[in-house]
Amino acid sequence: MLRVATLSALAVAAAKEHLCVPWTRAQRSALERSNAFLPEPATFAAEAPRDADADALHALLRSLGEACADPFLPVGGTNALGSHLNALVLPLRYAVAANRTMLTPPLGAYANGSCASLACYFLPTAPRCERALGYPAPHAGAAAARPRPPAAAAAALKRARRKRANACGGAAAPECGDYDAIEALGEADIPRAWRSGAARGACGGDAQGRKRERSDTCAVPTLRASAMKRDRAPAPRGVEDRGDFWYVAQLLAHLARPNAASRARLARAAAAAGVRRAPRPLLGVHVRRGDSCRAAQEASKARRCSPFGEYWYHALAIGAGKGCKTS
Repeated sequence: MLRVATLSALAVAAAKEHLCVPWTRAQRSALERSNAFLPEPATFAAEAPRDADADALHALLRSLGEACADPFLPVGGTNALGSHLNALVLPLRYAVAANRTMLTPPLGAYANGSCASLACYFLPTAPRCERALGYPAPHAGAAAARPRPPAAAAAALKRARRKRANACGGAAAPECGDYDAIEALGEADIPRAWRSGAARGACGGDAQGRKRERSDTCAVPTLRASAMKRDRAPAPRGVEDRGDFWYVAQLLAHLARPNAASRARLARAAAAAGVRRAPRPLLGVHVRRGDSCRAAQEASKARRCSPFGEYWYHALAIGAGKGCKTS
């Protein structure tokens, strides 16, 4: 903890002069447009503001979960956990546009013997529907994360998927007959009861929910997040003018609602860090330095992962300007 109020004027001046990475005009404009959707930090000094549009959207998402309407299982792949969660926004957009129930996403490669879906950490998206469908299936194995298939086998399975998608005209829609590939790639465990009557070669509907003729049947079709990249469903009527930034933020908030166990762990961590005792207003900064900061990633994406010190300079200047007492 550092009391920003005790910083000398010299330190603040140095912070204002320091530059991290030169920004292009387009990058600066994009950031300003995004910031336009965010309230001033002082707004949260007491409590978060109410948003009627957000409340209505979250009520809609909860009602879709309760309806168990033509449910489907989203499969996000085996990426890092943050990327895995972010990829699931697209299937949830589809669920809203198509008026369908999206089951709680599986954990993919992060599943273990007692934990197979995001409900291990977050609230389930369709609890009653999932209980009726026998989902999630328990992961049979040790507590360690499941092993991934050899690279060559995984590549062959993904090529077969793309071939099926092309045969369906590139439709981004739930499909049957992908259970074997899902389990072989370690993306999810499929309940045995789902396999009865499952047929291959499904072409479902598009991202707006318009269903095409289908000759296959299965208990619960699956939808791969990667299939949604070119077929993004729009925001529901009434909130289109809030912008995509706002809509995606609401969907992520719905996916990442901590369950009771996670809330208890967060409360213990906050107490241990002294967050509750820290003087307000408080400035918090999240600096992500994961696998994207590897040299190969930095080179391929033409970006630089700045050291924490560079962020700290700017955090001190922002904190001093906003009157923050703790950062």
